[in-house]
Amino acid sequence: MISGPSLALALYGPNAISHWRTLLGPTKAYKSKYSHPHCLRARYGLGDTRNGFHGSDSPESAKRELGLVFDGWDTEWWRLQREQEKLPSDQDGKLNPLGF
Repeated sequence: MISGPSLALALYGPNAISHWRTLLGPTKAYKSKYSHPHCLRARYGLGDTRNGFHGSDSPESAKRELGLVFDGWDTEWWRLQREQEKLPSDQDGKLNPLGF
């Protein structure tokens, strides 16, 4: 799945999956260069199989994939901590300019 250094993110918020996937653009990087030239895959993808980014397609997929990337990730615990404001948040929007 990866061929070099990677940065893994766990995004949280209303419609986080759809917002992230919109920023990524189509899976096929070559096609996205024409259809969505400003998306991340069009700008940074090297090809259709090396498109540079991944975004889960559903909450269920995200839960499974987070468990693979972050060994033992407990999605439910993290969500509850976040909702109860026990985890740091970005009140001023400085760390999260995308709004999710």
